[in-house]
Amino acid sequence: MTAEGERARAPASSTNALRSAPAADVAPPVAPNLVRPREIPGARHVGRNTLEILVFRGLSTPLALVLVVLQSRFLEPSGRGAYVLGVLTVTIFSRLLGQLGVAVANRLREEAGETRDLVQRALALGVLTGAAAVPLIALFGAYAADIGRDVALLAALALIPNVIWQTISGVLLGLARVRLWNYIQLGSPVLTTVGLVALVVWLDTGVRGAVLAWTVANVVTAALALVATRDLWLPLRLPRLGDRTGRLLARLAVTMGAVQVVN
Repeated sequence: MTAEGERARAPASSTNALRSAPAADVAPPVAPNLVRPREIPGARHVGRNTLEILVFRGLSTPLALVLVVLQSRFLEPSGRGAYVLGVLTVTIFSRLLGQLGVAVANRLREEAGETRDLVQRALALGVLTGAAAVPLIALFGAYAADIGRDVALLAALALIPNVIWQTISGVLLGLARVRLWNYIQLGSPVLTTVGLVALVVWLDTGVRGAVLAWTVANVVTAALALVATRDLWLPLRLPRLGDRTGRLLARLAVTMGAVQVVN
């Protein structure tokens, strides 16, 4: 018997039990726990979103021009100054507080957090800090800026709704819901223009009517924004504001708002 035959008949041992594995076995194993990276919101629709933003920006520019024409044509010089001071004072405070939505979007990108919880925290922080700032704005406008108590109070009442819709806008932009963001951004100037035509041009209410139109426009815009984004903040529950997340949102918002005010 040949040596090859003896080896073929020999029982399996530690030396001859191992056989070469087929070629398919050398493929790398599939890792079942491999996690796919999180997709950036709106990454697949960058072109469409950019086009929509450009279109809505193109619509907002003529509206801004119409507002300037209405103010210069139908308000006295002192009334124009009072209107600008009142709106500017509220806008500065709103810049400091209205970045809460951007802070929410920042937290959602950095860590997996519950959107509803973060949005509720941001809205609660905006309402509370806005309520604390309303009397300060009214006093500043009435005494330091000398625009009148009623005009200053009317302008100050626009702060909370302005912060609300600015906060929601920041969240929507972070979630790449660009079309709704565009509608909300366009809402305030459109409603202000309609209010100026009704109260200032037709009813001749002067600077009080102009400031009232701007305040009502902010209130309506905030209400529409809340209704349109109810899936982000309903059902309501008492948010925790003093914990680490709440403090971080407030710090991020104030920091980004201060940068905007300075710039």
